[in-house]
Amino acid sequence: MSSPLFSNRLILAGLLALTACGQPSVQAPNANQPGANQTARTAPANLGTYELRVTDATSATPTISVQAVKGLTPQATAVTDLLYTPLSAGTLTDEANRVRYLRASFRVKNTGTATLTAPTFVPVDTAGGDATNTATVSSTPFKDVKRFDGSPVPDTRAAALKPDTGRELTYVGGVPTFAPDPKATPLVTGLNTGDLAVTLPAGLQVAGVAHQGWQSLSTLAPGAETVVTFATQIPMAATAAEDPFAFSLVFSATDNPGTIALNNIGAVQGSTPSGNAPSPLTGAVTVEGVVTSNLVAGTLRGFFVQEEGIDADNDAQTSDGVFIFCGSTGGNCPTLTTGDRVRVTGNVSEFVTATQISPASAAAVTVLANGTALPAPQTLTLPLPFSERERFEGMLVTVSGTVTNNFTLGRGGSFDLADERLYTFSQINAPSVAGLAAFNANLPNRFIRIDDGTRAQNPNPLIFGRGNQPLSAANTLRGGDTATATGVLSYSNDGWTGSGSIDTYRIHATAASTTITATNPRQPVPEAVGGSLRVGSMNVLNYFTTLLTTNTGCTPNGTGSTARGANNCDEFLRQRAKTVDSIRKLNADVLGILEMQNDYAKGANSSLANLVNALNDPATGGTAGTYAYINSAANIGTDAITVAMIYKPAAVTPVGNLAILDSTFDPAYIDTCNRPTLAQTFQSNANGGRFTAAMAHLKSKGSPCAGDTDQLDGQGASNATRLAAAAVITKWLETNPTGVADADRILLGDLNAYRMEDPIMRLLRGADNTAGNADDLVSVFGPESYSYQFDGTWGSLDHAIVSQSLNGQLTGKTKWHINADEPVILDYNTEFKAADQQASFFAPDAFRSSDHDPVLVGLNLTADAPISTPIASLTLTPETGNATVTVGGSVTQSFTASNVNASGPITLTVTPNSGAPAIVTVPATVASGAAFNATVSAPAGTAPGSYQYTITARNGALSDSSTLNVTVNPAAAVAGGALVIRQVYGAGGNGGATFLSDFVELFNRSKQPVSTAGMSVQYASAAGTFAATATASIALPTFNVQPGQSFLIRMSDGTGPAAALPTPDANFTGTGILMSGTNGKIALVANAAAITGLADPDVLDFVGYGSANAFEGAAAAPALSNTTAATRAGNGCTDANNNASDFTAAAPTPRNSASAVTPCP
Repeated sequence: MSSPLFSNRLILAGLLALTACGQPSVQAPNANQPGANQTARTAPANLGTYELRVTDATSATPTISVQAVKGLTPQATAVTDLLYTPLSAGTLTDEANRVRYLRASFRVKNTGTATLTAPTFVPVDTAGGDATNTATVSSTPFKDVKRFDGSPVPDTRAAALKPDTGRELTYVGGVPTFAPDPKATPLVTGLNTGDLAVTLPAGLQVAGVAHQGWQSLSTLAPGAETVVTFATQIPMAATAAEDPFAFSLVFSATDNPGTIALNNIGAVQGSTPSGNAPSPLTGAVTVEGVVTSNLVAGTLRGFFVQEEGIDADNDAQTSDGVFIFCGSTGGNCPTLTTGDRVRVTGNVSEFVTATQISPASAAAVTVLANGTALPAPQTLTLPLPFSERERFEGMLVTVSGTVTNNFTLGRGGSFDLADERLYTFSQINAPSVAGLAAFNANLPNRFIRIDDGTRAQNPNPLIFGRGNQPLSAANTLRGGDTATATGVLSYSNDGWTGSGSIDTYRIHATAASTTITATNPRQPVPEAVGGSLRVGSMNVLNYFTTLLTTNTGCTPNGTGSTARGANNCDEFLRQRAKTVDSIRKLNADVLGILEMQNDYAKGANSSLANLVNALNDPATGGTAGTYAYINSAANIGTDAITVAMIYKPAAVTPVGNLAILDSTFDPAYIDTCNRPTLAQTFQSNANGGRFTAAMAHLKSKGSPCAGDTDQLDGQGASNATRLAAAAVITKWLETNPTGVADADRILLGDLNAYRMEDPIMRLLRGADNTAGNADDLVSVFGPESYSYQFDGTWGSLDHAIVSQSLNGQLTGKTKWHINADEPVILDYNTEFKAADQQASFFAPDAFRSSDHDPVLVGLNLTADAPISTPIASLTLTPETGNATVTVGGSVTQSFTASNVNASGPITLTVTPNSGAPAIVTVPATVASGAAFNATVSAPAGTAPGSYQYTITARNGALSDSSTLNVTVNPAAAVAGGALVIRQVYGAGGNGGATFLSDFVELFNRSKQPVSTAGMSVQYASAAGTFAATATASIALPTFNVQPGQSFLIRMSDGTGPAAALPTPDANFTGTGILMSGTNGKIALVANAAAITGLADPDVLDFVGYGSANAFEGAAAAPALSNTTAATRAGNGCTDANNNASDFTAAAPTPRNSASAVTPCP
């Protein structure tokens, strides 16, 4: 503290100083300073970090002092280089503009050993700190800003304090003015202080070093002194009690840091009050700032840099951040870390409307300092007009909201936050062209995308899960969860085109900067619905037992190119496990099924039977007989998928007939677009109460049915098709189609219409299409419900609509949100998942078992007298038969078809499955209860293997199917006479030759397969002897040559040019066997031992040609040439054991085992 005498002198000096003349408040450097952009430069030395402390700032005579920042004492060596002695302090009050100007003058002495050419005092912004050593406020050098009563001044007011040049009071025309004092130390801009190393105590962090400061005009030799005036502008509050009474200003002292010409990042981005605008600058720019997000390693190949808050332009219409593009490989930037303070020079441009700077090389990016605190993120509040987001592009921002879209989480590591869950337009609004246009125009204002900054497809790991942990099957990110995400705001797509990727503003966040809260917890079981019966519907996401790519035996139905479900057994077993868990926990007594493979005709091997068997399997926690299914026996409609029903026989009994609605009832129901609707009446086993359940799956919105295009009113394509179907359904149900007269009805299923759309409203008006009548139907769920997520909006395609009489028996309702809220990546599929993700993203539970949520209602049915309506059926036994047959033979398998509560003839058909040969036949008809045989005949040429056939019995609408598994074994191979030499060609590769290679073609002229196991082909010259060497013999690979099939042996190659052979079935080794093109001998031998000649007992066939000294029969086959081969007559079938008559010289036509089979008569 100064003495009273000193204080009086200080006041007098302050008053005298306040009377001086004016000059600009911000000055350029003095002429003695080094020029801007110095090429060779040492970083400026830090002469200490200090606090200018001010109290009684509202008076005319504030109290001032300069002290080293707490924690730096005992003072570092640099601090002893300068000694600060208070001289004077004062304030001027500009009542007109409500600003108070404060100045504080000190005598500064150089106590060091080096001459200071331009002592400079640079404001510093700090972050972190604690109660003992606080940080500065809101991107300023000011801290501990307090009112007279000691309470803190709000940050927004504290941030309004500004460094200044000391002012003086003058009068112009009698009007007071407050101009910069020319005698005061000027506040100089453009200082090259980016690499000034500021020393702070532990716990505090540099957040910014200003590129301006108070710079003395005096050279200060060791021991010399000069006067330095610090000054501050203080905006005044409405009352003095609210004004800052005390504060500190943090600064670092240095000497002559020089100047630099920098572009403020706000100037690079330009002012954008609304919409999107390119940078107003072109060409090269130089900026400085702190690295806020380093994405060089990702596909963005760059990083974001933001102006330090202390240097920001404080213009709300400009962004303080910008993207630095490091080239297509990222090589135009050095190694960087978030928090680095950098200087970047490069050309400014726009990329997909986002401003960026592109340095030419890594040398254009200079790291000035490390460990800089990141700027405080700008808080965004949703909804935020899309047109107002450009002003934050490239800046650190933070946003909180509700997860409304997680569709792209798996593929792109992104999700959307909104002000609330966003409902699909027509879920909560009546269809309207104008309404939809307005809705879509406003939608981008309501959400913002969060991503991991990589733009990588199928990233691993997926960093966004609850509790700042990665996503997994156990740690999800659900729609309706809430999140706060902090990161850099940018504009781009997700890294691909379509399928959820959009060009939009997005926040590049990290796991650490994104907190996801389980606001929408998983429900392990559905909410209670009460009642004595539970009725529901569930989509099973294309449950197909015909798999798409491979099937290793997990289902009996092989593969098919039109399959829609699992690719392979691994996926199918995962799908089935999740589906089974869902249905068991849904615990419905009657359950409608959607997207079941339409293969009822396969009977016990149908997909529906497969699912029910799995539900009842004790090995996985089921109980035998718990579930049964309504069996149409025949496929329903022409689509690959169908609706279905399962039920609990212990709770209900089906009565009446299974009814099917298709275009035969009314052509307005287009069953080639809408799937046929099923209806079945069920009777409660407890009290005889009955209801009819109808299961529908109407035409989707994605494509038009017969020109029924999207009218752009929110209802999508094919709305008129669905509307017509809805009208027909109401009329059909009124006819009691199951044959049981009962007014209690429930319509379930995926109607592909949201709650307020025409088809739903038409259903509610009932058969007479007039609201307010007794036939009106009631929607169990209102517009607030949802069961499906599409493009980040939510609604209900899945409905429960009941008759008025059944509505009175309803006890509860729920949609079990196990699917729509869950990320797609957690489903059963394995595509696009790394091996570890295939494990971590999967659990054999209900969550993401499909893409639609199940619907469940509770019923207390009114008691009724039970009825016993016999249900007609047809049974075929056994369910599975097995037969084994040898090629050339036949066998039979017995089956029995029986009518139950039905009469009339039974027709039989057999269907080969998965490309099986048509070798099974059944009678056309059979009497009920009579056994019949399925005959399996495998003629010569049937490929050995395992095959499957479906045997189907039908009686009108009744049918049942059984499976016949057939094993075809090859016939025992026969030797000698069966396999013969068909062609011999020895001129391969000679000048003018037809083919490049010598060859021998074998041929099976018998009715049975012949194995080549152990055989060899041996050659000798016309007068030579046979030998078991590589130049005279080729051992044949084992191969079953079928009747009429050829087997091609490549003996050797010539030099050409000539045509290549078809792919040989056997090849020479080494140089091969160099056959004569005119005369020689060929033998087919039963083993690899060299034969002694024609009479050797191991000879199976023998051909001598030209002047050969051995041959079958009376004479040799003809001499050959470059263009002829010895060719067996009768297309290979003639064998009179006479080479002269069996062979002719003809153009060579080599055939291999893949050539067309030509069996002998």
